[in-house]
Amino acid sequence: MGETIKEEISKAPFVALMLDETTDVSNAAQLSFVLRFVTDSGVKERFIKFEDVTGKKRAEDVAAMALGFLEEHGCMGKLVAQCYDGAAVMASGLNGVQAKKDALKDLFDYIVEHHEEFDDAAILSADGYLSNLGNFEFGFFLSTFNEIFAHADVLFDILQNKSFDMQFCLTRVEEFCMCIEGQRDRFDQIYDETVQDTGLPTGRRAHGDSRSHYKKLHNGILENILNQVQNRFKDHEKLSFLSLLDPQQFTSFNSNFPETAFASLTESYGPHFDLSRLKTELSVMYGMTDVQGKNPSDLLFFFQRK
Repeated sequence: MGETIKEEISKAPFVALMLDETTDVSNAAQLSFVLRFVTDSGVKERFIKFEDVTGKKRAEDVAAMALGFLEEHGCMGKLVAQCYDGAAVMASGLNGVQAKKDALKDLFDYIVEHHEEFDDAAILSADGYLSNLGNFEFGFFLSTFNEIFAHADVLFDILQNKSFDMQFCLTRVEEFCMCIEGQRDRFDQIYDETVQDTGLPTGRRAHGDSRSHYKKLHNGILENILNQVQNRFKDHEKLSFLSLLDPQQFTSFNSNFPETAFASLTESYGPHFDLSRLKTELSVMYGMTDVQGKNPSDLLFFFQRK
């Protein structure tokens, strides 16, 4: 790490830590450490290092590495935010799953029937894929997750778009959870369409009441996704103070100060501010025509020039 970056970090009163897991060309899991902070010249985002986390992906392992990193760089006492982006990217383009299954079947059938045109590995693979496509359990899970990804893909795009404010994103998360909850009513259709396509379940899954067994699986999948999403976003309500710098709301804030958002800031970061002075300064800023329509980065640059 360069001396300039070290000096910037040491002078920054507060920092945010960003951790992102990725996989390199050797298929080893790497965790990147990035610090974000404000200097006299504006907001800085500095990549610090990669660390190999192969075999060390448990929450406690990552937490220990993060704490060690903060201690090493003298940031333990000035950390005000942290974010982690290591979740698998949700698959997209799964609309029309049946049409794609049919196209794949045609392809694999052609390979098997015209085996003289292909090598043994291709023929064996095609035969195996055909077996999967005709398997009830494979088809059932494929249809189930196709329904889920149809909604998840939209939410993913929204959450990756930096132009949307926090409250808008949280509302979309709530709508996603409602959609997933509504998928419980889709079980019978998914089950019946899969039976029509592949036949009834075979093997050990066929014993007893297979419909009840797969309904339990279906509900378990939905419940797990709901729990994961709700746990991931449960603390984001505490970030409602971010709307204090939403330029689209400055006009309304000028006539009606955002007490709820300010209370959120007080609860989360109160000790870092002179709250009475900050409230006065925000009230003045909301009435300034010069700052209308400026995003937080523009506001920082604007006030640094004053």
